[in-house]
Amino acid sequence: MREGRYSRHLRILSFVLSSRGKTIPEIERILREDGFEVCSRTIRRDLQMLQNAGFPIYTEKTARGTVWKITDGFKNTPPIPISLLQAFALVVAERSFAAFGNTFVAEQIASLLKEVRCKHTPEFEKALQTLEEGIFAQPTTPFSRPLPESVYDTLVRAIREQVKVKVEYQNASGVKSKDRILAPLKLVLAGQQLYLAAYCYAKKGMRWFKLSRLLAVKLTGESFVPKPEWDEQIKRNTTNVMGVFPAEPVEVELEIDDKLRQYFEEAPLHASQKITRVRGATHLILRVGINETLVHELMGFGTRVRVVRPAELAYLLLERHTAAIEFQKQLLDNQDSGELALEFE
Repeated sequence: MREGRYSRHLRILSFVLSSRGKTIPEIERILREDGFEVCSRTIRRDLQMLQNAGFPIYTEKTARGTVWKITDGFKNTPPIPISLLQAFALVVAERSFAAFGNTFVAEQIASLLKEVRCKHTPEFEKALQTLEEGIFAQPTTPFSRPLPESVYDTLVRAIREQVKVKVEYQNASGVKSKDRILAPLKLVLAGQQLYLAAYCYAKKGMRWFKLSRLLAVKLTGESFVPKPEWDEQIKRNTTNVMGVFPAEPVEVELEIDDKLRQYFEEAPLHASQKITRVRGATHLILRVGINETLVHELMGFGTRVRVVRPAELAYLLLERHTAAIEFQKQLLDNQDSGELALEFE
């Protein structure tokens, strides 16, 4: 069976290598004449597998329909030259994605590095191995659920071909929604997580979907035309907020413990951050949207960070801290009364 698939792939390659290329119906007809039992879905999958294997196959719309071709001059294309420093950058990227649990992206980069090794000298491979051994990435919170390769493949294809998708999604509260039709626009890396930025036709607006919460993704076959304001919304949200929760930017002023100054110099809260001195105290000035990510970040600093303005953010933090204190008091009271017993195994 595997031999048959390989020979089929070789035949398909010979079709797309021709100057005129071939449409999927044309490929299906010729393969059937050659004795292959195939359908258009199998051929499309084969072409995508060849693309994923590194063959520069692309589509072109013609009077005959959508034609599949391969880049001119591919037959004699030499390996892409890559420097040791460029390979080192790939290693860092691979370790970074692996550290926060995105195994799929990490595996794709690792596969690329394997190909790089095969096409370079033993001296190059030895030097790269030495660099790899000198890198350690501290593990962070992993993705809650690894995604199958097919989800990435579907999303990348949908974004590239501008095709709507139907998704099943589970939000942070565990509520599932089915058959949501989206126009997928971009994959966004924020806070060490991957999100899908898409226009949701049910909500009639831009929404952000955490990839690890996608339960199912299917192509609808219906194309869409991106609107200019969609791209502007994505840029505005990613620039003006922490994380991806949309919010209108406002000026935020924080008074921080002087001991935290160096920390915020090395790890700014936001790209708009400015550090200044006000009446002998260290202040941070930000222009950022007030959302859950900002609130969560500030709560972690406790009394060492105080909100000067706006009052809305100060009251929100006061409310959250008060609720947390009351909850903790209740737990302790229950423990003292014997109503709550904690056991560890």
